[in-house]
Amino acid sequence: MIILVRCAAIMAAAIALIQYPVAHADDYPSRQVIMIVPWAPAGAVDTTARIIAPKLAERLGKPVIVENRGGAGSTLGTAIAVKATPDGYTLGMPGSGSMAVGYAMYKQLPYDPIKDFAPMALVGRVPFVLIANKDLTIKTVPDLIAYTKANKIFYASGGPGSAAGTIGGGAGSCARATTGSGVRGVGSYARGAGSSVRGAGS
Repeated sequence: MIILVRCAAIMAAAIALIQYPVAHADDYPSRQVIMIVPWAPAGAVDTTARIIAPKLAERLGKPVIVENRGGAGSTLGTAIAVKATPDGYTLGMPGSGSMAVGYAMYKQLPYDPIKDFAPMALVGRVPFVLIANKDLTIKTVPDLIAYTKANKIFYASGGPGSAAGTIGGGAGSCARATTGSGVRGVGSYARGAGSSVRGAGS
């Protein structure tokens, strides 16, 4: 997960401002800064952004507003960020979905992950975990495999092009191919990680 801005010059100015807010940036910022999160609320990237934004606002002396623009495996919000005026007032917070998975998956993206952005900082790493409803008897992966062989179950994951969708779909396909399990995708994708977690617990 990386905060990105348009053009290296802005990146350098922003980093200098964070480290030396008074001495090196008398004019910037003069208004609020928008941080575009290309995911739905309550996911890992959104949560991280909402932790970082108040601290960044303290350093900048201006509000930092988190704006959720999810869709298309996070490529939609990332495209919005890249079209913003390169003046340092719009930051993007994409993850591997829009910067790596989408680049490999789609024939054409409305941005170039390498040429159109300059990385400012790595702000977090997000692990992927396998969970089940607490009322089930599943405690281990072998338990899960045995359960899916005896029952047809469905799973939710992120949308096509997202890291969660790629890993979730790949894991489901692998499970069917190697264990003969009855696990199937739901056919429609969860509206963000928060939605899929709530669904798993219900």
